[in-house]
Amino acid sequence: MVEISPLRGLVYNKEKIKDISKVVSPPYDVVSPKNRKDLLSFSNENIISLILPQGEGDDKYKNASRILDEWINNKILIQDGCNCYYGLRINFKTSGAEKSLSGFIGLTRIEDYSSGGVLRHEKTLSGPKEDRFKLLESCRTNFGLIYTIYKRSRAVKDILDHNLGQEPDISIIPCYDSSLAFDLWKISDKDEVEKITAAMKERQILIADGHHRYETSLMYRNKFPGAGSTPGPEDYVLMLFMDSSQEELKIYPTHRSLTFKKDIDMEEIIRLLSDKYDINPTVIKDGTDVISLLGNFDNNKETGFLFHTRKGSYSLVLKEGHSHDGLEKADVFILHEDLIDELDKIFGLEDISFNHDSDQIIEDILENNFDLGIFLNPPTISDMEKICYSGGLMPQKSTYFWPKPCTGLVMYKL
Repeated sequence: MVEISPLRGLVYNKEKIKDISKVVSPPYDVVSPKNRKDLLSFSNENIISLILPQGEGDDKYKNASRILDEWINNKILIQDGCNCYYGLRINFKTSGAEKSLSGFIGLTRIEDYSSGGVLRHEKTLSGPKEDRFKLLESCRTNFGLIYTIYKRSRAVKDILDHNLGQEPDISIIPCYDSSLAFDLWKISDKDEVEKITAAMKERQILIADGHHRYETSLMYRNKFPGAGSTPGPEDYVLMLFMDSSQEELKIYPTHRSLTFKKDIDMEEIIRLLSDKYDINPTVIKDGTDVISLLGNFDNNKETGFLFHTRKGSYSLVLKEGHSHDGLEKADVFILHEDLIDELDKIFGLEDISFNHDSDQIIEDILENNFDLGIFLNPPTISDMEKICYSGGLMPQKSTYFWPKPCTGLVMYKL
């Protein structure tokens, strides 16, 4: 179903860069201006200079290309000597417990979503694609990883287990986050490489994080004559492949902040929605309260939402008989197809924002930046697969995958 390949990765030269932990960064789309400054304070050769280059207008893309050429000419960045897949383990801490996820890095031959080998799970916006397109056009390099999931392959698992049981080629705690650790292995044995390639042909891959980068690469490939027929370097894109059956692979919540044309009136909301929802006042002082209340919904196997306004907070629990297509966790669908639609009819939706930080939403409501915060539980991996493998799409910003792989361990020079 999908065609993947090993690569000679573009990597930092360990003879020139003694501490790789100082030159990697988070993915470009989660780096704030302050984060960028901090990353450069670790090292002038931090990858952030390439993925978020400085400059006005299109000059920043020229600057990235110039820096890339300098680093390659000065052997700060070098290509590995042989084609290989790269095993990756991400170690992280959550709720005080140490956990890990593992996968492998390789190339995927680019295809249209309609081909059915590479699937998306949500629609994307055009703005970020234009920025990434100009960077790709200027540098002809995939700096970051497109995060994908696939259904377990015993052959791939056995090879990864064997290799990831050895001493890693690179083992770092990134300077930008001491709660994370990354281990990298080169899988270059010809027989193992061929087995991984063959096993993945029987799989579909689902983009979990990185739709913009994939669609950018598709746009770039289509610039070339004969695109999609005889494959060239532009026909491939760098990806991280993760077995979706891993217990620690989870989707984390993305909450909503809304503003309306009319003032929010909870009494009106209760009157119009009480036929479908049990609506009761609750107390939300901070993000800890949000986590606790959402956890109660989970424990009780309820589809529930938390509404937070300047005047008070409320829990809304969907009554029996109002499920959504048999999905285990359909909260995000019900929110967009029912609740937000109803709120728009009553008060006139003006703007909606997405945030993983519930404390920030509470602060924004207090400071009158938004009228209403809505907190919800995330969908499950199995629900996402059920929807997307059957040809469906999820609402925008339905998923948040964490921890995110770092940028800079392996790159692909076209």
